[in-house]
Amino acid sequence: MRVQWLLIALLAMGSAAGCTAIQPGATSPLATAMPATEVAVDPMLTVTAAATTTLTATVTSTVTAPITSTMTPTATTPVSATPTVTATAPITATSVPTATQAPTTTLTPTATQPMSGTPTLMPSATPTGTAPVETPTASPGTPGTPSPSPTTGPTATPTPPATPTAPPTATFTPGPSPTPTPLPATVFIRNHRGYAEGSSYFVVGEAVNGGPAPVYSLRVIATFYDAGGRLIGAQETMALLPQTQPTQANPFKVQLTNAPGGIQRYDLALAWDEISIAEFDRVTVAREEVRAPANEMAGVEIVGDLRNDHRDEIRNITVVATFYDAGGAVLDVVPGSAAATTLAPGAMTTFSVQTSRPIDYASYLIQTEGMIFR
Repeated sequence: MRVQWLLIALLAMGSAAGCTAIQPGATSPLATAMPATEVAVDPMLTVTAAATTTLTATVTSTVTAPITSTMTPTATTPVSATPTVTATAPITATSVPTATQAPTTTLTPTATQPMSGTPTLMPSATPTGTAPVETPTASPGTPGTPSPSPTTGPTATPTPPATPTAPPTATFTPGPSPTPTPLPATVFIRNHRGYAEGSSYFVVGEAVNGGPAPVYSLRVIATFYDAGGRLIGAQETMALLPQTQPTQANPFKVQLTNAPGGIQRYDLALAWDEISIAEFDRVTVAREEVRAPANEMAGVEIVGDLRNDHRDEIRNITVVATFYDAGGAVLDVVPGSAAATTLAPGAMTTFSVQTSRPIDYASYLIQTEGMIFR
């Protein structure tokens, strides 16, 4: 379009100048009326028009409009095809397991009630069986017209026997467990008892090691007082076992010989060593039994066997029996004896404990110890 406008402008300029532009090779009808010199076409006009034509070729650069085809990346909208991920919705087919409700058809086993076999159900059904026996009869007044069928009564529905309900089972609810009383973190006297026998006064009991390590040479010091609180006697004695392990109860028996009369009370104190150059351990009681007393005045006799289960020899074996009442209180402490006081590894010997009087005890404990000789 711009080329055409330029050509028109050139023609107009030629007309204004008194001449007409003629295309090369074309014949103008006015050529015969004009001198030959005026008919010639101005070469500058022709060159200029051609130049402008080539300039308009730059207009064709607008063909860059196909760059608009870059809009086709909008085809990326098919990415919206990702909504097809909603196809995972068929996973909701997992709700099909609700079809497991079909096991509710297991209610049909209630039809097995006729199989209860109870004879009481059979007579209740027989009245309904007689109703179909009645047949309609024709009325004699109107031949061929059947009389109305008799209406049968309601069918008796057998009532299933009541299912016996088992009585509820009593559930045992345990009560709170008794909280054990923690031991003092030292050696202490757990229980004791004093009694007079002949001219002597005895104090028997147990000293317990509440500490974390064994103690040795445990000693009990007893002081005796009369009714006025005056000191009338004192006695120190060793516990009957040379070593007291943690939590072990070491029995003791204090004897005050030629005790003065009038002992009203006594006090007990303890002393011990925390180290020892000797090593002690228990001897295994392989067997024990209480022999029947020879008569009512005879004391209690306990006999049995001892065995050395250590790899080393044991010497100076000690045996002691502690007798308790039903409440666990100490009734008496009686030293025993072993037939052999030295045992090689694996060797055995017998022991015996004999009380000087009958003891009405509920239980007893035999303890043994010896010194390990390496």
